[in-house]
Amino acid sequence: MSDNTQLNAPVSSGDIIATDDVSGVKHQLVKVEFGADGAATRVTSASPLPVDGSGVTQPVSNAGLSNIDVALSTRTKPSDQQHTIVDSGTLTAVTSITNSVAVTNAGLSNLDVALSTRTKPADQQHTILDSGTLTSITNALPAGTNLLGIVQTKEIPDATSTYSPSNATSTAYEASRVVKNSAGVLYQVTGYNSKASAQFIMISDTTSVPADGQTPVIIFRVAATSNFSFDFLKFGRFFTNGICIFNSSTAPTKTIGSADVWFDVQYI
Repeated sequence: MSDNTQLNAPVSSGDIIATDDVSGVKHQLVKVEFGADGAATRVTSASPLPVDGSGVTQPVSNAGLSNIDVALSTRTKPSDQQHTIVDSGTLTAVTSITNSVAVTNAGLSNLDVALSTRTKPADQQHTILDSGTLTSITNALPAGTNLLGIVQTKEIPDATSTYSPSNATSTAYEASRVVKNSAGVLYQVTGYNSKASAQFIMISDTTSVPADGQTPVIIFRVAATSNFSFDFLKFGRFFTNGICIFNSSTAPTKTIGSADVWFDVQYI
Protein backbone atom coordinates (compact mmCIF):
# COMPACT_ATOMS: atom_id res chain seq x y z
CA MET A 1 0.00 0.00 0.00
CA SER A 2 1.15 3.53 -0.63
CA ASP A 3 1.52 6.36 1.83
CA ASN A 4 -0.70 9.46 1.92
CA THR A 5 -4.47 9.37 1.50
CA GLN A 6 -6.99 11.35 -0.64
CA LEU A 7 -10.12 12.21 1.24
CA ASN A 8 -13.61 11.27 -0.18
CA ALA A 9 -12.13 9.06 -2.91
CA PRO A 10 -13.50 7.62 -5.12
CA VAL A 11 -16.75 9.64 -4.84
CA SER A 12 -15.02 13.01 -5.11
CA SER A 13 -11.56 14.40 -5.14
CA GLY A 14 -10.85 15.69 -1.67
CA ASP A 15 -7.64 16.95 0.00
CA ILE A 16 -4.65 14.66 0.27
CA ILE A 17 -3.48 14.12 3.83
CA ALA A 18 -0.08 12.78 4.90
CA THR A 19 -0.26 9.24 6.17
CA ASP A 20 2.07 6.32 6.73
CA ASP A 21 0.94 2.87 5.66
CA VAL A 22 1.90 0.29 8.31
CA SER A 23 0.79 -3.24 7.32
CA GLY A 24 -2.31 -1.93 5.51
CA VAL A 25 -3.23 0.49 8.29
CA LYS A 26 -3.06 4.26 7.63
CA HIS A 27 -1.32 6.30 10.37
CA GLN A 28 -1.91 9.99 10.03
CA LEU A 29 1.17 12.21 10.19
CA VAL A 30 0.71 15.47 12.13
CA LYS A 31 2.81 18.44 13.20
CA VAL A 32 3.11 19.19 16.93
CA GLU A 33 1.80 22.48 18.31
CA PHE A 34 1.43 23.87 21.79
CA GLY A 35 -0.36 26.79 23.42
CA ALA A 36 -3.23 27.86 25.65
CA ASP A 37 -6.89 27.71 24.63
CA GLY A 38 -7.44 29.69 21.41
CA ALA A 39 -3.72 29.80 20.51
CA ALA A 40 -1.31 27.43 18.71
CA THR A 41 2.45 27.63 18.29
CA ARG A 42 4.24 25.25 15.98
CA VAL A 43 7.21 23.42 17.49
CA THR A 44 10.43 24.53 15.77
CA SER A 45 14.02 24.87 16.76
CA ALA A 46 13.26 28.49 17.57
CA SER A 47 10.14 27.53 19.55
CA PRO A 48 10.92 24.16 21.21
CA LEU A 49 8.29 22.20 23.08
CA PRO A 50 8.32 23.47 26.69
CA VAL A 51 9.10 20.76 29.33
CA ASP A 52 8.46 21.01 33.12
CA GLY A 53 11.46 19.29 34.78
CA SER A 54 10.39 19.78 38.40
CA GLY A 55 10.62 16.59 40.50
CA VAL A 56 12.98 14.90 38.05
CA THR A 57 16.24 13.53 39.58
CA GLN A 58 19.16 13.67 37.18
CA PRO A 59 21.97 11.12 37.67
CA VAL A 60 25.31 12.69 38.55
CA SER A 61 28.41 11.36 36.80
CA ASN A 62 32.04 12.32 37.05
CA ALA A 63 32.00 13.70 33.50
CA GLY A 64 33.57 17.12 33.53
CA LEU A 65 34.96 16.85 37.06
CA SER A 66 38.55 17.99 37.42
CA ASN A 67 41.40 17.40 39.92
CA ILE A 68 40.01 14.03 41.02
CA ASP A 69 42.39 11.18 41.59
CA VAL A 70 40.10 8.38 40.37
CA ALA A 71 42.56 5.74 41.57
CA LEU A 72 42.89 7.26 45.03
CA SER A 73 42.00 4.09 46.95
CA THR A 74 44.53 1.97 45.05
CA ARG A 75 47.53 4.23 45.57
CA THR A 76 50.08 4.18 48.36
CA LYS A 77 50.04 7.60 49.98
CA PRO A 78 52.15 9.13 52.76
CA SER A 79 50.20 9.24 56.04
CA ASP A 80 50.40 13.02 56.15
CA GLN A 81 49.12 13.57 52.59
CA GLN A 82 45.62 15.03 52.29
CA HIS A 83 43.54 15.06 49.11
CA THR A 84 41.05 17.81 48.33
CA ILE A 85 38.45 17.29 45.57
CA VAL A 86 37.11 20.51 44.09
CA ASP A 87 34.79 20.88 41.10
CA SER A 88 33.59 24.07 39.45
CA GLY A 89 30.32 22.39 38.47
CA THR A 90 27.97 20.82 40.97
CA LEU A 91 30.45 19.18 43.39
CA THR A 92 31.99 21.94 45.48
CA ALA A 93 34.38 20.39 47.99
CA VAL A 94 35.42 17.11 49.57
CA THR A 95 38.30 17.66 52.03
CA SER A 96 40.69 15.84 54.30
CA ILE A 97 40.95 12.36 52.87
CA THR A 98 43.75 10.80 54.96
CA ASN A 99 45.27 7.41 55.61
CA SER A 100 44.31 5.79 58.92
CA VAL A 101 46.42 2.71 59.62
CA ALA A 102 45.51 0.66 62.70
CA VAL A 103 48.64 -0.80 64.31
CA THR A 104 48.19 -4.08 66.19
CA ASN A 105 50.59 -6.50 67.89
CA ALA A 106 49.42 -9.43 65.77
CA GLY A 107 52.33 -11.72 65.04
CA LEU A 108 54.70 -10.07 67.51
CA SER A 109 56.33 -12.28 70.14
CA ASN A 110 58.11 -11.70 73.45
CA LEU A 111 56.77 -8.17 73.57
CA ASP A 112 55.80 -6.50 76.81
CA VAL A 113 52.75 -4.66 75.39
CA ALA A 114 52.50 -2.57 78.58
CA LEU A 115 56.12 -1.50 78.36
CA SER A 116 55.34 2.18 77.84
CA THR A 117 53.20 2.27 80.99
CA ARG A 118 55.78 0.75 83.32
CA THR A 119 58.40 2.50 85.39
CA LYS A 120 61.78 1.18 84.39
CA PRO A 121 65.19 1.74 86.00
CA ALA A 122 67.06 4.56 84.32
CA ASP A 123 69.93 2.25 83.40
CA GLN A 124 67.72 -0.46 81.87
CA GLN A 125 68.08 -0.51 78.11
CA HIS A 126 65.44 -1.97 75.78
CA THR A 127 66.51 -2.89 72.24
CA ILE A 128 63.93 -4.13 69.74
CA LEU A 129 65.46 -5.82 66.71
CA ASP A 130 62.88 -5.99 63.94
CA SER A 131 63.06 -6.69 60.23
CA GLY A 132 59.41 -7.49 59.77
CA THR A 133 59.07 -9.86 62.72
CA LEU A 134 60.07 -9.06 66.29
CA THR A 135 63.10 -11.17 67.06
CA SER A 136 64.34 -10.14 70.49
CA ILE A 137 64.14 -7.72 73.39
CA THR A 138 67.32 -7.37 75.42
CA ASN A 139 67.96 -5.64 78.74
CA ALA A 140 71.43 -4.32 79.49
CA LEU A 141 72.29 -5.03 83.13
CA PRO A 142 73.58 -2.22 85.35
CA ALA A 143 77.32 -2.17 86.01
CA GLY A 144 78.38 -4.64 88.69
CA THR A 145 75.48 -7.08 88.16
CA ASN A 146 76.83 -9.05 85.21
CA LEU A 147 76.86 -12.22 87.33
CA LEU A 148 73.14 -11.94 88.10
CA GLY A 149 71.49 -15.36 87.81
CA ILE A 150 74.83 -17.14 87.28
CA VAL A 151 76.06 -19.82 89.71
CA GLN A 152 79.62 -18.84 90.55
CA THR A 153 82.31 -21.50 90.81
CA LYS A 154 84.35 -19.63 93.43
CA GLU A 155 83.87 -17.14 96.22
CA ILE A 156 84.90 -13.58 95.50
CA PRO A 157 86.30 -11.46 98.36
CA ASP A 158 84.64 -8.15 99.07
CA ALA A 159 86.90 -5.37 100.35
CA THR A 160 84.08 -3.73 102.31
CA SER A 161 82.31 -4.35 105.61
CA THR A 162 79.01 -5.11 103.87
CA TYR A 163 79.31 -8.92 104.07
CA SER A 164 81.85 -9.18 106.91
CA PRO A 165 80.92 -10.26 110.46
CA SER A 166 81.04 -7.84 113.39
CA ASN A 167 83.83 -7.91 115.99
CA ALA A 168 83.77 -7.80 119.78
CA THR A 169 87.35 -7.10 120.94
CA SER A 170 88.91 -6.52 124.35
CA THR A 171 90.58 -3.18 125.09
CA ALA A 172 92.42 -4.62 128.12
CA TYR A 173 92.76 -7.99 129.80
CA GLU A 174 89.37 -9.10 131.12
CA ALA A 175 87.59 -12.10 132.63
CA SER A 176 84.40 -11.94 130.56
CA ARG A 177 82.69 -10.20 127.62
CA VAL A 178 79.06 -9.89 126.43
CA VAL A 179 79.50 -10.33 122.66
CA LYS A 180 75.80 -9.89 121.79
CA ASN A 181 72.72 -9.59 124.02
CA SER A 182 70.32 -10.95 121.40
CA ALA A 183 70.14 -13.91 119.00
CA GLY A 184 73.10 -14.21 116.66
CA VAL A 185 75.66 -16.42 114.94
CA LEU A 186 79.16 -16.98 116.31
CA TYR A 187 81.90 -17.54 113.72
CA GLN A 188 85.29 -17.40 115.41
CA VAL A 189 87.01 -16.80 118.75
CA THR A 190 90.67 -15.85 119.09
CA GLY A 191 92.52 -14.58 122.14
CA TYR A 192 95.43 -14.75 124.53
CA ASN A 193 95.67 -16.26 128.02
CA SER A 194 98.17 -14.19 130.02
CA LYS A 195 97.76 -16.34 133.13
CA ALA A 196 100.79 -18.37 134.27
CA SER A 197 98.64 -21.50 134.41
CA ALA A 198 96.09 -23.19 132.16
CA GLN A 199 92.40 -22.31 132.46
CA PHE A 200 89.06 -22.84 130.68
CA ILE A 201 87.35 -20.57 128.15
CA MET A 202 83.53 -20.92 128.15
CA ILE A 203 80.70 -19.60 125.94
CA SER A 204 77.05 -19.41 127.05
CA ASP A 205 73.76 -18.83 125.19
CA THR A 206 72.68 -15.95 127.43
CA THR A 207 72.12 -12.19 127.24
CA SER A 208 74.58 -11.55 130.11
CA VAL A 209 77.44 -13.32 131.93
CA PRO A 210 75.85 -16.14 133.96
CA ALA A 211 76.47 -16.63 137.69
CA ASP A 212 79.10 -19.06 138.96
CA GLY A 213 77.96 -22.65 139.01
CA GLN A 214 76.13 -22.39 135.64
CA THR A 215 76.98 -24.73 132.79
CA PRO A 216 77.90 -23.10 129.44
CA VAL A 217 77.28 -24.54 125.96
CA ILE A 218 80.96 -24.53 124.86
CA ILE A 219 84.09 -25.31 126.90
CA PHE A 220 87.71 -25.53 125.79
CA ARG A 221 91.01 -25.53 127.75
CA VAL A 222 93.85 -23.12 126.96
CA ALA A 223 97.46 -23.44 128.03
CA ALA A 224 99.29 -20.93 130.20
CA THR A 225 100.56 -17.71 128.55
CA SER A 226 99.45 -18.80 125.10
CA ASN A 227 97.19 -17.87 122.22
CA PHE A 228 94.00 -19.74 121.48
CA SER A 229 91.37 -19.86 118.70
CA PHE A 230 88.15 -21.64 117.92
CA ASP A 231 86.53 -21.62 114.45
CA PHE A 232 82.88 -22.49 113.73
CA LEU A 233 83.57 -22.72 109.99
CA LYS A 234 81.57 -21.19 107.15
CA PHE A 235 78.04 -21.21 108.56
CA GLY A 236 78.86 -20.49 112.20
CA ARG A 237 77.05 -21.53 115.38
CA PHE A 238 73.59 -20.08 116.10
CA PHE A 239 72.78 -18.75 119.61
CA THR A 240 69.11 -18.26 120.45
CA ASN A 241 69.38 -15.69 123.28
CA GLY A 242 72.80 -14.07 123.19
CA ILE A 243 76.54 -14.69 123.08
CA CYS A 244 78.73 -14.39 126.23
CA ILE A 245 82.37 -15.49 126.63
CA PHE A 246 84.33 -15.77 129.91
CA ASN A 247 87.16 -17.63 131.66
CA SER A 248 86.79 -20.18 134.42
CA SER A 249 89.10 -22.05 136.77
CA THR A 250 86.77 -25.05 136.83
CA ALA A 251 84.75 -27.16 134.38
CA PRO A 252 82.10 -28.01 133.40
CA THR A 253 80.48 -25.35 135.62
CA LYS A 254 81.63 -21.75 135.71
CA THR A 255 83.96 -20.31 138.34
CA ILE A 256 84.98 -16.89 137.08
CA GLY A 257 88.71 -16.21 136.95
CA SER A 258 90.76 -13.02 137.08
CA ALA A 259 91.03 -10.35 134.37
CA ASP A 260 93.82 -12.03 132.47
CA VAL A 261 92.35 -12.89 129.01
CA TRP A 262 92.27 -10.93 125.73
CA PHE A 263 89.19 -11.78 123.60
CA ASP A 264 88.50 -11.14 119.91
CA VAL A 265 85.16 -12.54 118.67
CA GLN A 266 83.57 -12.49 115.16
CA TYR A 267 79.78 -12.74 115.00
CA ILE A 268 76.63 -11.43 113.37
